[in-house]
Amino acid sequence: MRLVPFSMVNVLMISRDRNMFDSSSDVRERIKLYFGSVQQIHIIVFAKSSLGLSPQKIADNAWLYPTNSLTRWTYIIGAAKIGRNIIRNSFPSQRESLITAQDPFDCGLAAIILGKLCKLPIEIQLHTDPFSTYFSGILNFVRKELVKFTLPRSQGLLAVSEKLADEVSSRFNYNRSNIMVLPVYIDAEKLLSKQSGAIKVQGQSKTIIVVARLSPEKNVALAIKILAEVRKSTDARLVVVGSGPEADKLKNLAEQLQVSDFVSFEGWRNDVTPYYKGADVFLQTSYFEGYGMALVEAGLNHLPVISTPVGLAGELINGKEIIICPQDDEKQFARSVLSILANPSLSRVLADNLFDRLDRDIKSKQEYMSLIKSHWEKIVSNT
Repeated sequence: MRLVPFSMVNVLMISRDRNMFDSSSDVRERIKLYFGSVQQIHIIVFAKSSLGLSPQKIADNAWLYPTNSLTRWTYIIGAAKIGRNIIRNSFPSQRESLITAQDPFDCGLAAIILGKLCKLPIEIQLHTDPFSTYFSGILNFVRKELVKFTLPRSQGLLAVSEKLADEVSSRFNYNRSNIMVLPVYIDAEKLLSKQSGAIKVQGQSKTIIVVARLSPEKNVALAIKILAEVRKSTDARLVVVGSGPEADKLKNLAEQLQVSDFVSFEGWRNDVTPYYKGADVFLQTSYFEGYGMALVEAGLNHLPVISTPVGLAGELINGKEIIICPQDDEKQFARSVLSILANPSLSRVLADNLFDRLDRDIKSKQEYMSLIKSHWEKIVSNT
């Protein structure tokens, strides 16, 4: 094995997260973790030219580049072209360089093409669960096919859960030692230090909270159905923090179930802490998750959690650290919500146990970057 000093590694990242161009965004903060640990990092982001984004130097050794594509169908071509120029003109040595893709789909395909052109090793990051039976629809069918092509051709994989790592290893006969399990970084210390006051939406009633993108896979419709069941027995309300394409559909469902006066759609918020502090129980109703950042945030804010068996929830102890309910079973969810709302001691025990588990498991900034560094160093050294 050729040992490579990590300070010499050059990284090209391919992403579709345009929030990187927002200097105040959470994703921009997470990306900053890499700056002090690599010689240089260049990040290419899929974006249409109509957005008017421009290349940016965001640190002494870090740059952002939008693909500025005419349509989404030319993202991959644009990323490959920009990436090839960066590697040729900016990387001092291709022997100490790698490409990382933030998803195994179109970003992964762009990375594989670019790696082939420039003879560089590829790392693919797996943040969602493309193997779930609920990962359905025409677009997700195409994504499932892309996964079959991209994952086996990568030299390293970063997965956010043991379950995803095991799936890849078994499905593709992928060398398990080349897979690092590392959840998305959460700055627990920063989160816990926030002094935000509680926001109690719609008065003093018991509050159920959902924090999620309003898209089909998050199944927020289930939370509204749960509320309708819960309100047959108690005066609870639902707060939904998030935005997305299903917003109008969800509002219409609340009206159909005659609970629209008891559901508050708060839109997206950069700081959700006040809403967690004003709630009594957190619901995660997703059909699938890679990890579940909102669940972690809720747990760190000492909320009891009820969830479908997805992402991190599937690795927690049911009945001790969390309550797990089947997808689309609003009656079982409702019984669990009522049990927590009616039993403060149960609520406290679940919240305390979950907090303790997260406090033990969440990596510090230094631990997180040490693991990333060792993983990237191993990929480069093995090629």
